[in-house]
Amino acid sequence: MGAYAQHEIAEAQRWQQHEAQVGKDEWIRDRADELQAKWPEELTRLYNPFQHTSLPGLRSEAAQDAYAEMVDKICRAQAEVDWQNKEWLGKDWTP
Repeated sequence: MGAYAQHEIAEAQRWQQHEAQVGKDEWIRDRADELQAKWPEELTRLYNPFQHTSLPGLRSEAAQDAYAEMVDKICRAQAEVDWQNKEWLGKDWTP
């Protein structure tokens, strides 16, 4: 096998790995978006159940941004766990 053929095989393998990584990243992002849909969009929806009012300090824009970032990180982490479970339990497994 010539050097050119080996180079072509290596290049094809790199493209396969890249496409697999892109597919994994898309699946994780889609799953994270699916999980995020189950969370309240606004932080003010979280309230003190004993007083039936919003918790203090939740109305600021900075608090809303921090909440959105927290939800994104939680959902992305869970989506990555779901991906690992899917890889381990097989493609027929659904979260």
